[in-house]
Amino acid sequence: MTDVIFREREGEIVALFPELPCDINPRHCKSYIKGKGWATGKPEGNMNDRLATLAEYLPLKAELEEMGYELEVMSSIHAKHLMSRTNMIHNEKLKKSGNYIETIHDGLRTLTARVERRQTKETDPEHYTDMALLTVVNQNFTNLLVTLGEEQGKGR
Repeated sequence: MTDVIFREREGEIVALFPELPCDINPRHCKSYIKGKGWATGKPEGNMNDRLATLAEYLPLKAELEEMGYELEVMSSIHAKHLMSRTNMIHNEKLKKSGNYIETIHDGLRTLTARVERRQTKETDPEHYTDMALLTVVNQNFTNLLVTLGEEQGKGR
């Protein structure tokens, strides 16, 4: 099942896929607009949009299901969505770079610097997004180091 959030924005119904990244920015997710196709979306939505009603999103849901999607309609995003996008992005970077440790470490340095610049701006909504990303990247890095340590221990 693929999580989806249907939102109404300026008269159009948008399907947001909160688990699926669309680029290298973990704040963005894949979205689909009937008649326009795939686009970049913000899973939390925008100020000028709202959740779509069942009657509004049913035609778009049917179109996506015809494409092969098995959809789980959600009304809000969850931390697991951000973690999923971040992990997919890091895995894609690994395929391209071949150096997972360096990729995670770069992400960790970038996010740490970003969070440090915003420490006094806790009213900035991106402060909390960066904190969540920093937590996910830190956890990935820690997990990798533990795994590498276990593999080295097995090799002895």
